[in-house]
Amino acid sequence: AVCLKAAVGASRGEIIVVCGSYQQISDDSLIKMLDSLDSELDIITPWRQHRVDTPFNQFESKLFNILVTKLTATNFHDLSCTVKIFRREVVEETDIYGNMYRFLPILAEKKGFKTKEIKCDHYQQRGVGKSGFYSLSHYINTFIDILTLYFKIRFSRKPLRFFSGVGMVFLLVGLIII
Repeated sequence: AVCLKAAVGASRGEIIVVCGSYQQISDDSLIKMLDSLDSELDIITPWRQHRVDTPFNQFESKLFNILVTKLTATNFHDLSCTVKIFRREVVEETDIYGNMYRFLPILAEKKGFKTKEIKCDHYQQRGVGKSGFYSLSHYINTFIDILTLYFKIRFSRKPLRFFSGVGMVFLLVGLIII
């Protein structure tokens, strides 16, 4: 998030294209995404089709996206892809920090920006890059990020509803124990 904000601050364009450290979608798909950006849209995110990464990585990505979509009530299918195309004001007006950049389409949509997910062809050179298992701390941090997103979307205007719900559970458990 820090790098993204710094890059947007240093750039001069109205439209920002962000890509990860390795190519995740085909060149034709990136062009299709750029062509899809019109005056109505503020952010475009890819939905990788015909995945070529390992079955375990596909499972991780699917599990992550299902969990996020269920908790946030959104319809995004592939938030794991780092490629994004957005207008400058999306990042300027959306509060992101830490690893929350991954959830930029959801946060932007909740702020009223128009988002769109476009089916793209997955591209990955075989034998290049890291795949497989990550450390336990990676999975814990990702889960904490998802919970942070859930709290930010659901309880940002009325945080006492969350805490009163937790308090009621403890009150009920205490009453049952007595």
